[in-house]
Order: sequence, then C-alpha cells, then structure tokens
Amino acid sequence: AVNSETGAVFLEPVQGEAGVYVPDGDYLKTARDICDDQGALLILDEVQTGFGRTGRWFAKEHSGVVPDVICLAKAIAGGLPMGAMLARGSSSEAFRKGDHGSTFAGGPLICAAALATIDVIREEKLVERSEDLGRYLKSEIEKLKAQEVRGLGLMVGLDLNCDCKSLVEKALQKGVLINNTGEHTLRLIPPLVVTKEEIDRVVEVIGELL
Repeated sequence: AVNSETGAVFLEPVQGEAGVYVPDGDYLKTARDICDDQGALLILDEVQTGFGRTGRWFAKEHSGVVPDVICLAKAIAGGLPMGAMLARGSSSEAFRKGDHGSTFAGGPLICAAALATIDVIREEKLVERSEDLGRYLKSEIEKLKAQEVRGLGLMVGLDLNCDCKSLVEKALQKGVLINNTGEHTLRLIPPLVVTKEEIDRVVEVIGELL
C-alpha cells in the first residue's frame, strides 16, 4: 500500500482497542524500511502504550525502531488531560513556536503534573514493575485456559469462548473493573501500581465467572 505518493504511515506499536495485538517481531522494522525506501514518515501512536505500559518507556523499544513522530497522551500527566507530539529530523522542523496554539496546550499546571508523573514512574521503577507484573498477569491468566493470551507488560488481551460483555458486567458486580474490546475478547490494562494480590483477585473473579 506504500509507494512514492505516500506521505506517512501511522501505526500503533501494539493494537490496543482491537484487543491488544502485538505485531510479529519484524513488522515495525519492515515498516521502517519501507518508509525509508519510499521517503515516507513513520508515525507511531503511543497514546495507549507509552510511559511504561508495555514494560518499556515506549512500546517502540521492543522492536528497536525509531519513528519520525510519536503521538503521546493518557499517562503523560497522570490522568490530567494532556497530549504531546515528539518529532525528529526534518519532521521536527514542520512546527515552529507560535505556529499552532491551543487554549489548554502546555498549560503550567498540566506540565507540572506531567513532570511529577515522569519523576514518579522513574523513581518508583514502574516501567520495570510493569514488565515483571505483566509477566505474572499473563502466566496467571493462561491458567484459565483462554483460547489466546497476548500482550506486553501490563497490557494484556485474551480471547474467551463466552459472551465477554456479560462477563464484564458480572465482574463489576464483584468489584472488579475489566474491559471487553470484542464479543469474545477481554482487555486488561491495570495501573502500573497494581499489586500481585489485586491481580490474583481479578484472575480469581474471571475464573469464577467462567
């Protein structure tokens, strides 16, 4: 689909809303090579995967790929509304100071919250915690005999042979908040400060409902 007329390729390094699909090992590298060959930008959407979610600061690090632009939001300011765009090379010259204004963009309160959030992620080693507890979460979920379990860090999807929307509603009644992204797919994206005990509780409830 990419040729000399292509300006940019937008990709999620992990497909979140689709049900946490992790691309094959060479997928992003191949996309990078194709973009380079055709003179197109590679733009990664790390809104859901950034800031430790996948066990790395950014999901691109799993593949070693360096994009031209990264889109960020969600975790950047600890839950307060903020988005950011990182660019390198010629892409970084597309915007200059004053080119693009916004009522709330880059406000001092939000920026202070973002800096504090990044400090906490670093000081409390939440990226490493995401990798370790993500591995534990996947291993426990696999005991439930799901059709498929996939993900990176604390971003896990699983396919089940049941009505997942109904399962989500029943889990809520038991005090466990989970999410379904499809009729037979659950998505688990707990906070980076989740404990093993809380993971055990989630797995226990899903097991009971199955």
